[in-house]
Amino acid sequence: EMCIETGFPSLHFKVAGRNATLVLPKTPAENRPWIWRQEFFGNEPQADIALLKEGFHVAYVDVQNMYGAPAAMDIMDRFYETLVRDYRLSPKTVLEGFSRGGLFSFNWAALHPGRVAAIYADAPVCDVASWPGGRGKGTGSPEDWLRLLDVYGATEQELSLYTSDAADDLI
Repeated sequence: EMCIETGFPSLHFKVAGRNATLVLPKTPAENRPWIWRQEFFGNEPQADIALLKEGFHVAYVDVQNMYGAPAAMDIMDRFYETLVRDYRLSPKTVLEGFSRGGLFSFNWAALHPGRVAAIYADAPVCDVASWPGGRGKGTGSPEDWLRLLDVYGATEQELSLYTSDAADDLI
C-alpha cells in the first residue's frame, strides 16, 4: 500500500504488539540504508521523502508516549532486529529525533553506538526536567510529565536524582 505522507509504497506490521511501518524506496541504495523516525511519523516529511528518492528506507515503530524509557528501548531493539534480519536493512541506521523523538534517539544510540550511522535531530528533547517537566526555560507539559513518570516507573523525587540527560550519555 502507498504511504499517504510520502507517496512511496509501505509495509505495515506489528513488532512487540506495536504498529510498525516500513516505507520502501523505488530503488534501494547499495547496503540498504534506512532512517528511523522515532516520533511524529509523517509530520514534515521533507527529509524522509528526499532520502527515499536517494534509496533510503524510512522506518517507524509506535513507541508514542514512552519518552525513551527502558520499555521503549526494548521495543526498539526488537524492531531493529526485525528490520535487519527480515528486511535485510543495513546494520547501521540513521536515527531521526524530531522533538520528543530526541529522547528515543539519544537513549537508543547510547545503548547501541555500533548500530548508529548518524543522528538527525530537529529541535530534540534531551532533558526531561525541562520538557515535559517544565523545570527549565520551557513551560513543560503536566500531562506528559505524569505519563513519563509512569512509564519510567519513578516518582518525581527518584527522577530528580537522575542527573544525566539523554545527550550526556553520548559523551
